[in-house]
Amino acid sequence: ATGTLYLRGQALDTYTGKAWTSSQRNDLLSWPSQALLKPAGTLTVTTRNVLPIQYVPYYSKGITPDAYGYRIENRDKETTFPYEEMSLPGDLASLAVSTPDIPPAETISLESNWLNYATYIYMPSCNLPESTRIWAEALLETVLQPEDRENPVHTAAAIAAWVSSSAQYDLRVNTMPREQEDFVRWFLEEQDEGYCVHFASAAAVLLRAAGIPARYVTGYLAVKNADSLTVRQADAHAWAEYWVNGIGWMVLEATP
Repeated sequence: ATGTLYLRGQALDTYTGKAWTSSQRNDLLSWPSQALLKPAGTLTVTTRNVLPIQYVPYYSKGITPDAYGYRIENRDKETTFPYEEMSLPGDLASLAVSTPDIPPAETISLESNWLNYATYIYMPSCNLPESTRIWAEALLETVLQPEDRENPVHTAAAIAAWVSSSAQYDLRVNTMPREQEDFVRWFLEEQDEGYCVHFASAAAVLLRAAGIPARYVTGYLAVKNADSLTVRQADAHAWAEYWVNGIGWMVLEATP
């Protein structure tokens, strides 16, 4: 298979306002079912040294990363990893089921159908600091058009497009001043440039504010146009992962 290749290392689901960490909890939100995916070829990842975790292509047959926690440990000290790659169909919007609005916290119960509280604000992949949520929800009023909110795939695409155009890409950027309380707000309101960490963080926060479960993911990004390619440290990347009812976890690229 050729094209854009994301090698998923770890997903972080807890945003503190200044950093991403992992709760190491499972939200019970599914990955796309095998019935939805189609074969996309085989891929073997070989590492020069023994790495602590596996870097897995989306959507490898039989591998659901959350079954292992937020990352897949390389417990056997392997350096060669064969995968059967799978891919999502092209028309995702037609498959998406609208994610329910966030219900009042007092109406939530563990006896409820979990799909009905997929956007429960205390789930790790939905939670935000309260001040961040209030600010981000207000910002979305200017970012999203009514038609963008009709389908979660369209919502995510609109957020990614807006975040991508919000600043210039540059690896040499200022560090957030200590007096600032929120990294994403500082980036979107005061910075003119950023790199993948900035854009992926902003996308994940705005997705959550829109009621869509999202995570911050780190790994590698490369473009495969031959039988093999070398992935280097310079290809390290960050992106957002968002969940859509009826489909599962999907990649969202917001870095220009």
